[in-house]
Amino acid sequence: MRINTHKLKVKVTDEHIKKGMPDSCDKCAIALAVQSAIDNDGAPWQCNVEFTNATTTAKINLATWKGKTWEDEVAKSCFVVDNKEDNQEKINQFVNEFDSNFSWDSNAEESTPYKPIVHCKPFDFELEVIT
Repeated sequence: MRINTHKLKVKVTDEHIKKGMPDSCDKCAIALAVQSAIDNDGAPWQCNVEFTNATTTAKINLATWKGKTWEDEVAKSCFVVDNKEDNQEKINQFVNEFDSNFSWDSNAEESTPYKPIVHCKPFDFELEVIT
């Protein structure tokens, strides 16, 4: 049986960081960047990012909708492609710092760091999605 895959190039920008909402699965900077890549690619997916504090691991989830209810959601398996750099570790560090070091200003609709940032800087990574 042949498995079809689709590569998705993701660019986390300053704008995603500024407009990302800490502690939000579907509006954090990484989720916004992945959703931008999905939208630019024309793929019919939605993104959210789960972060597990116990293991400091971020998991990117993609789904497509086959109907009009949440029950009709069909999950897509995806994984971060690690080429020369450990992109999964970069994502883990980014999400950990973003959730713990940024505050959300609902009036300005942007996030700002409490203290100098170390990991929350623009970077690129690639996802491979099993379609």
